[in-house]
Amino acid sequence: MNKGYIFLGILLLMGSFVRTHAQLIENDEAPDWILPDISGQSHHLYQYLDMDKPVILYFFDAGVPPCWTYHNTNALQDLYTEF
Repeated sequence: MNKGYIFLGILLLMGSFVRTHAQLIENDEAPDWILPDISGQSHHLYQYLDMDKPVILYFFDAGVPPCWTYHNTNALQDLYTEF
């Protein structure tokens, strides 16, 4: 039982390390990425930034209750209609 808690602790520690070190440094430039949508059309980050549009990358997991609850608040839909 204790080995399971130690393993879980190590996984959580590793997850927090990756999450905190995956951020861009302040005033650093984000790389231009290409993201295909479900219809196969490619979208470039700088294409939207050059049009002065805000870019929000929103990842959620429908199997995680807090993520699904936030998704159902339609907070991002309000931002979408605003911009």
